[in-house]
Amino acid sequence: MMLGLKKRKEKFFQNKDMTFLEHLEEMRWVIIKCIAVLFLMIFIVGIGYNHFFDLLQYPLHTAEKMLDHKIPLRVGSIMSPIFIMVYVVLSGGIALALPFMLFFIAGFVAPGLTKDEKRLLLPGAFTGALLFIVGVSFAFFIIMPAGIYFSSLLSASMNLDTLYDWENYYSFIIWVTLSIGLAFELPLLEVILLYLGVLNPDFLRKNRRMVILILFIVAAVITPPDVFTQIALVVPLYLMYEGALFIGTRLRKRKLAAEAERERKEAEQEAKERKEYAEEIIEKRRLEMAEEERLRNEEAQKKAADPNALPDDYDPNKPDENDYGYADYEAEYYRDEYDAELEELERYDAIPEYDFSPDWSLNEPNLDIFAPDWHLNDSSKEEGGKSGGEDKEKPSATDKESDSAEKASQKAEAEKLENGAS
Repeated sequence: MMLGLKKRKEKFFQNKDMTFLEHLEEMRWVIIKCIAVLFLMIFIVGIGYNHFFDLLQYPLHTAEKMLDHKIPLRVGSIMSPIFIMVYVVLSGGIALALPFMLFFIAGFVAPGLTKDEKRLLLPGAFTGALLFIVGVSFAFFIIMPAGIYFSSLLSASMNLDTLYDWENYYSFIIWVTLSIGLAFELPLLEVILLYLGVLNPDFLRKNRRMVILILFIVAAVITPPDVFTQIALVVPLYLMYEGALFIGTRLRKRKLAAEAERERKEAEQEAKERKEYAEEIIEKRRLEMAEEERLRNEEAQKKAADPNALPDDYDPNKPDENDYGYADYEAEYYRDEYDAELEELERYDAIPEYDFSPDWSLNEPNLDIFAPDWHLNDSSKEEGGKSGGEDKEKPSATDKESDSAEKASQKAEAEKLENGAS
């Protein structure tokens, strides 16, 4: 039996890889099953309607025993019996179908939760159902009879006739019962928020007065308007608030400690894997170096035994990259000769020293063609000086005209003298 329950639990929490359309199909079936269960429970409550009808009158009968007289109930309209039947059937059907609906919803959500969240799902669901049942029972068996009792006493003290309506009575019973049942879920919500780190325990401890005020406001909304019922609801809610604060703080500390331990183990595992990987790489490299050393030693031994021997992988029919079949062999042969000559030269210290460094002076540009020829300027100055001296010795144009005029006048006078003499 235990093995069967374990297999069912594993199947319930099994992770399923589904596409988006498959998730929609799964959600459609969850909704169909919830609606089917709801209609089935409504049908069952409808069959046993008389038993549920009498059960909902328990607070009224308890108040009548406390008052020692009967409290009359009346029907206010023709449709009131139908409304009463609808209230009873719907409320009873929802109350009976709710556990099954929550189970279907949890089965749909469970595959998407983490391991720690799955571990808390079943205890949380069980605690939520238990708190709801306790809240409903507390409201139905304690709050409602006390509320009806104090309301009747107040009406009697004011000389008022108590004529309650059946429709209002059943709607009031159902509303108050379900509301207090949901109010008893607040401690569970507080524990969950503390566990997830949404609420701060120190903040809740410092604001206890504010919490008490909020609880009184909630009690005034969902309970009959008398002080006794409000206090009777606030006291257990506040006690559960303190208990939830203590439990939520403990669970939060345990979660943080578990996360720190898990991170430490993951860090140690990662360091261990890195160390193993490094050792594996080092060992692999060591083996490769040992194998290379072994091959070099074997090749050296073969060369020492037969210097002219061809290598093991020599294939005369397979050309090398230069398309010469003996290229590798010849290169090895000439390399050995070069090494022998080099050893001979080293023996007599006769190795010529060559300077193969580049001659950067060859790359220097010849800029002499761009240098100015200052001698050209000196010759131009000399020519300018000569031309300037000639200009100074050469007479000007006015001097020439005056000389020519004097010569002309002298010539004219000479001609006149010759004519006069004749």
